Amino acid sequence: MAIESVELGEGALRILGAYYLRRFSEKGKAETPLELFARIARKISEGELIRGGPADAEYYEGVFLSLMTGMKFIPSPQIMLNAGSREPCLLSCVGFRIPLDSAADLFDVLERATSAAKKGCQVALRLKAERETTGPGNLAGSVAGLLEGFIERPSSVSISLDLESFSAFRFFRDHNPLSTPHLTAYAQISGRFLSALKRGGRIELLTEEGAMRRVRAETLLSELLTMTRRTGFPSYFLNRGTWRGIRETAPTPCGDNFPGHGQGCVSGSINLSRCLKEKGEKTVLDWEELSDTVRNSLRFLVDAYEISIGPEGERPHGEPIRLSLGVIGFGEVLLKMGIPYESGETLRIAEEIASFIKKEALKEFHRLEEEAGEREKVLLGLVPGAEAAVIAGTSPGLEPGSCLLILLHRLSGRSGTLDFEHVFGGDLRIIDLLTKEYIDALLSTGRTGDARNVSDEVKALLPSPYDVDPLFHMKLQSVFQRHFDGGVFKNIPSPESEEDMAELFLSALKLDLKTIHFMPQLRPGGRFDIEELFYDPFRCEGTGISLSKEEKGENRR
Repeated sequence: MAIESVELGEGALRILGAYYLRRFSEKGKAETPLELFARIARKISEGELIRGGPADAEYYEGVFLSLMTGMKFIPSPQIMLNAGSREPCLLSCVGFRIPLDSAADLFDVLERATSAAKKGCQVALRLKAERETTGPGNLAGSVAGLLEGFIERPSSVSISLDLESFSAFRFFRDHNPLSTPHLTAYAQISGRFLSALKRGGRIELLTEEGAMRRVRAETLLSELLTMTRRTGFPSYFLNRGTWRGIRETAPTPCGDNFPGHGQGCVSGSINLSRCLKEKGEKTVLDWEELSDTVRNSLRFLVDAYEISIGPEGERPHGEPIRLSLGVIGFGEVLLKMGIPYESGETLRIAEEIASFIKKEALKEFHRLEEEAGEREKVLLGLVPGAEAAVIAGTSPGLEPGSCLLILLHRLSGRSGTLDFEHVFGGDLRIIDLLTKEYIDALLSTGRTGDARNVSDEVKALLPSPYDVDPLFHMKLQSVFQRHFDGGVFKNIPSPESEEDMAELFLSALKLDLKTIHFMPQLRPGGRFDIEELFYDPFRCEGTGISLSKEEKGENRR
């Protein structure tokens, strides 16, 4: 049966119209959302020609189109932007190791990284001096130069610095994150640093004079965490790879694993809220639907990887394959099943979903290996998913359902008018919970727990992230991290005190998290700023969508 149209909300149409719907030469003519998804499906299905024939490509073109128009799977911004080009770069992120010991090598890598940014890719930069004689002055200068070179780029950038020199520490301490909205900076915490932290010992840091000085690890980390509570900067990468002797480990802007020098990954998100069914008077997970969605979504990303070119025209085909298949809609699943967000039942459902996705993804990939041969692989990762969530009208990543309302409020120019018709699948049971009192409390204070005239049921089902114990956020993140071979992104609200912040950091170590993204503490007595809740999820994913209601998006093509 032919798909005739796609029904989308105001926020989704604004995102697609601003960046992804192509303009044609005829005056006022532009792609429709259905034509956009058809263009993507047609291009991605060409990957089937590598393993099969035209009949396979035609079949999966229909499968991929149904996935996207049914809002079961949303591909990355880079795929939506570039699919359909003659030689498309569909990589979500490209990683580069920045050599600080050779000026010639440094400029060469920067040129390649700039080329990737021009293609719309996110760029993950791993900075580390090979020799002590490099000196922190050069490190600080290199960081400043990198920021200057990328600040005007449309794509987001992550810079990962080892917390092993005073220069790196000073950068984290003194940098104003508002001056670089496209930057995600990670303090890379090495195994050596963590070992010193656990035993209450000291770590050697490189001074401005090039000498080594011993500093208590706890003191250094405490100063950084104090700043993070205030600004949400920097994020933290717990470098488990170093413990295994792997040098080139670092995070991407969205918290995933470093793809490797010059390598990239492709990404997309499964919409869990479209994998539900009614059973009597209950809403339950439709495991058969989820199985089909996981297998077809994974195949979509494999095909995208096969046909993509790199930012310099190279083809990644044949390399170890790097995918980041994640999820959106987890908060909506809990809502429709009537499960309070902060509960043991949530962790149980998360365990079932994450383990099932891993099992089905591996089964499908092994089937593809039978057709094309064995390859090294990374298959699963979880990015913030803000854009994908708005397009699908569901909650981002693993966040509560309230986060969709906050994102829509930002996209509306903070007008206070929200499009309820297209949120949470138009489920009236949920929409009836969204009272004026609830919305006002959420958008004005950042919390709903103390709101009057809001029932305890609504507070439990639709909490703000700040209403939830930060440790519970970490436990939920760790459930998915146990089953995903890539990184897992989760917003973690900063706790009330410095002591609690330090305890939370140690809890992240025990839970074996890879990355920690703290949200800044809410200002006491002040009006809640929406941008404090998400550090900037749209820009993290590479689009930099303007949020002013009056601004009109320009299609980059």
